[in-house]
Amino acid sequence: MKNTRKIGYDNESACIEFLENNNYKILKRNYFTRYGEIDIICYKNQTIYFIEVKSGNYSYESLLIKLTPKKQNKMIKAGLDFYTKINSRNTQISFMYMIVYQKKISYYEDIITFDLNHNTYEIF
Repeated sequence: MKNTRKIGYDNESACIEFLENNNYKILKRNYFTRYGEIDIICYKNQTIYFIEVKSGNYSYESLLIKLTPKKQNKMIKAGLDFYTKINSRNTQISFMYMIVYQKKISYYEDIITFDLNHNTYEIF
Protein backbone atom coordinates (compact mmCIF):
# COMPACT_ATOMS: atom_id res chain seq x y z
CA MET A 1 0.00 0.00 0.00
CA LYS A 2 1.31 3.42 -0.95
CA ASN A 3 2.05 6.12 1.57
CA THR A 4 -0.96 8.50 1.71
CA ARG A 5 1.33 11.54 1.92
CA LYS A 6 3.06 10.44 -1.30
CA ILE A 7 -0.31 9.90 -2.99
CA GLY A 8 -1.41 13.37 -1.91
CA TYR A 9 1.83 14.87 -3.22
CA ASP A 10 1.43 13.06 -6.54
CA ASN A 11 -2.16 14.29 -6.88
CA GLU A 12 -1.09 17.86 -6.11
CA SER A 13 1.61 17.47 -8.77
CA ALA A 14 -1.03 16.35 -11.28
CA CYS A 15 -3.09 19.44 -10.42
CA ILE A 16 -0.05 21.68 -10.88
CA GLU A 17 0.59 20.15 -14.29
CA PHE A 18 -3.09 20.70 -15.18
CA LEU A 19 -2.90 24.34 -14.08
CA GLU A 20 0.35 25.00 -15.98
CA ASN A 21 -1.17 23.44 -19.12
CA ASN A 22 -4.02 25.94 -18.73
CA ASN A 23 -1.72 28.97 -18.47
CA TYR A 24 -1.66 29.41 -14.70
CA LYS A 25 1.68 30.47 -13.25
CA ILE A 26 2.51 28.55 -10.07
CA LEU A 27 3.66 30.91 -7.32
CA LYS A 28 3.89 28.58 -4.33
CA ARG A 29 3.20 25.03 -3.28
CA ASN A 30 2.27 24.02 0.27
CA TYR A 31 2.21 27.52 1.73
CA PHE A 32 2.16 27.19 5.52
CA THR A 33 0.99 29.89 7.94
CA ARG A 34 -0.16 29.88 11.53
CA TYR A 35 -3.69 29.86 10.09
CA GLY A 36 -3.26 26.73 8.02
CA GLU A 37 -1.89 25.51 4.71
CA ILE A 38 -2.75 26.28 1.12
CA ASP A 39 -1.85 23.48 -1.28
CA ILE A 40 -1.22 25.59 -4.39
CA ILE A 41 -1.02 29.32 -5.05
CA CYS A 42 -1.05 30.41 -8.68
CA TYR A 43 -1.69 33.43 -10.87
CA LYS A 44 -3.66 34.06 -14.07
CA ASN A 45 -5.39 37.08 -15.59
CA GLN A 46 -4.62 39.53 -12.77
CA THR A 47 -5.95 37.08 -10.16
CA ILE A 48 -4.15 35.11 -7.49
CA TYR A 49 -5.77 31.71 -6.87
CA PHE A 50 -5.54 29.87 -3.58
CA ILE A 51 -6.22 26.18 -4.16
CA GLU A 52 -7.19 23.31 -1.91
CA VAL A 53 -6.64 19.83 -3.39
CA LYS A 54 -8.49 16.76 -2.13
CA SER A 55 -8.20 13.13 -3.15
CA GLY A 56 -8.51 9.75 -1.56
CA ASN A 57 -10.40 6.49 -1.42
CA TYR A 58 -13.72 8.17 -0.84
CA SER A 59 -16.74 8.71 -3.03
CA TYR A 60 -16.71 11.86 -5.14
CA GLU A 61 -19.51 13.27 -3.01
CA SER A 62 -17.47 12.69 0.16
CA LEU A 63 -14.58 14.60 -1.36
CA LEU A 64 -16.91 17.47 -2.22
CA ILE A 65 -18.01 17.94 1.36
CA LYS A 66 -14.49 17.78 2.80
CA LEU A 67 -14.17 21.52 2.15
CA THR A 68 -15.84 22.51 5.40
CA PRO A 69 -16.63 26.08 6.51
CA LYS A 70 -13.78 25.77 9.03
CA LYS A 71 -11.34 24.88 6.22
CA GLN A 72 -12.71 27.72 4.07
CA ASN A 73 -12.06 30.22 6.87
CA LYS A 74 -8.51 28.89 7.24
CA MET A 75 -8.02 29.29 3.49
CA ILE A 76 -9.20 32.90 3.65
CA LYS A 77 -6.85 33.76 6.51
CA ALA A 78 -3.87 31.97 4.93
CA GLY A 79 -4.63 33.53 1.54
CA LEU A 80 -4.78 37.02 3.01
CA ASP A 81 -1.54 36.33 4.85
CA PHE A 82 0.17 35.53 1.53
CA TYR A 83 -1.48 38.45 -0.26
CA THR A 84 -0.37 41.02 2.33
CA LYS A 85 3.20 39.67 2.31
CA ILE A 86 3.61 40.04 -1.44
CA ASN A 87 2.04 43.52 -1.34
CA SER A 88 0.43 43.02 -4.74
CA ARG A 89 -1.73 45.81 -6.01
CA ASN A 90 -3.96 45.59 -9.09
CA THR A 91 -4.77 41.93 -8.51
CA GLN A 92 -7.81 40.14 -7.19
CA ILE A 93 -7.89 36.91 -5.25
CA SER A 94 -10.00 33.82 -5.69
CA PHE A 95 -10.24 30.42 -4.08
CA MET A 96 -10.41 27.16 -6.02
CA TYR A 97 -11.15 23.59 -4.98
CA MET A 98 -9.61 20.75 -6.99
CA ILE A 99 -10.60 17.10 -6.62
CA VAL A 100 -8.63 14.17 -7.96
CA TYR A 101 -10.95 11.20 -8.20
CA GLN A 102 -10.19 8.03 -10.13
CA LYS A 103 -7.24 9.80 -11.79
CA LYS A 104 -9.47 12.60 -13.13
CA ILE A 105 -9.24 16.22 -12.06
CA SER A 106 -12.33 18.30 -11.36
CA TYR A 107 -12.14 21.87 -10.22
CA TYR A 108 -14.43 24.53 -8.86
CA GLU A 109 -13.36 28.13 -9.28
CA ASP A 110 -14.52 30.98 -7.09
CA ILE A 111 -15.65 28.80 -4.19
CA ILE A 112 -15.02 31.89 -2.10
CA THR A 113 -15.02 35.28 -3.78
CA PHE A 114 -13.30 38.10 -2.03
CA ASP A 115 -13.71 41.74 -3.03
CA LEU A 116 -10.48 43.46 -1.99
CA ASN A 117 -11.99 46.87 -2.70
CA HIS A 118 -14.74 46.39 -0.11
CA ASN A 119 -13.21 43.75 2.21
CA THR A 120 -16.19 41.43 1.78
CA TYR A 121 -16.38 37.79 0.85
CA GLU A 122 -18.93 35.18 -0.10
CA ILE A 123 -18.63 31.45 0.47
CA PHE A 124 -19.87 29.05 -2.22
